Amino acid sequence: MPDPQFVKPVARPTACPQCGGKIIDTLAKVIIADTCWRCRECEATWTIAGLAMSAGRGRQGPR
Repeated sequence: MPDPQFVKPVARPTACPQCGGKIIDTLAKVIIADTCWRCRECEATWTIAGLAMSAGRGRQGPR
C-alpha cells in the first residue's frame, strides 16, 4: 500500500462508468487514483487512473 503522505487523495466516484449504477464500493482504506472500485449493479471493476488512461487513448487518431 502506498504511503498516504506521498499520495494525492481523489474523490469517491458517484457512478459506475460502465452502467451508470450508483451502488459502488471498495475495500480500500485510503482512496487514491489506483483504488479499485466495483459496481454492485453490473459487477464492473475499474480504477480512476485506468479511466484517465483509456480516455487519453481514445483521442489519438490513426497513425
